[in-house]
Amino acid sequence: MLRFFQMIMLFSLSLCVMVSCSTVKVEKQVIKKYETSGVHEEVVIEPKKMYEECVEALPKHYIVYSFKASKPLDFNIHYHGEEKIHYPVSQKLVSEWSGVLDVREQGYYIKDQEFFCLMWENPHAEQVKVIFDCKIGEKSGQ
Repeated sequence: MLRFFQMIMLFSLSLCVMVSCSTVKVEKQVIKKYETSGVHEEVVIEPKKMYEECVEALPKHYIVYSFKASKPLDFNIHYHGEEKIHYPVSQKLVSEWSGVLDVREQGYYIKDQEFFCLMWENPHAEQVKVIFDCKIGEKSGQ
């Protein structure tokens, strides 16, 4: 199912590029926790654009992430609260970063908002290649 979704996203992105869809600022992919235990991806972020990878996670989960980029870029992990966006991780101009985000420790959870998004922003005038891993784990005894 995830492969099918990725193929559709790739086709849509290719179609968008072919018809000069320059208004797209953020590429986004959602990975549901029950469809996969994680993702290993290589993406190219165009100049002055962003890429976002969202994962569905409940308070019983943790997110293990890491990335390496060909040039320094801005990185954050965020989620949307009722009135504002929360940034448990926010780094400026880093070429690599890794960590573990414990969902329960965020102190905010509503059933309609179960997505945590990893976002990379390319501030450069040239493309940046990013290779990243993201895995969802479940705490034992939860």
